[in-house]
Amino acid sequence: MGKQHGALDTEGAFLLRRYRINPRLNHTEARTTMIARIWRGTVREADKDIYYEYLQKTGLKEYADTPGNRGVHTLRRVADGKCEFFLLTLWDSWEAIKAFAGPDYEKAVYYPEDDKYLVDRGPKVDHYEVLES
Repeated sequence: MGKQHGALDTEGAFLLRRYRINPRLNHTEARTTMIARIWRGTVREADKDIYYEYLQKTGLKEYADTPGNRGVHTLRRVADGKCEFFLLTLWDSWEAIKAFAGPDYEKAVYYPEDDKYLVDRGPKVDHYEVLES
């Protein structure tokens, strides 16, 4: 499948601190252990299960196949006839993120059939430093 190179509540299990991160700078002072990448997209409620199956064959598979990916948490919530997907991926490095997303790593990655399902999506993703707690 070809791809196009197109936040998290602090109540969750991860302590995340948001930064506009420059990958060319040294962030060792903050004791960054990983980088979190967050993407959101919304489908019609009726498409929630088929879109999840599609994600498993496309983005979720590609995350898992990319060296330096430490895992993905797939969250979804249904409200007002829509289903929002929230993907939190964890990465070892900026190089690993770029291996997945390409050189313009802040752009969201989309797949050919995403247009068929997504009723709302952003052109960008967010990155966070995952700090030791």
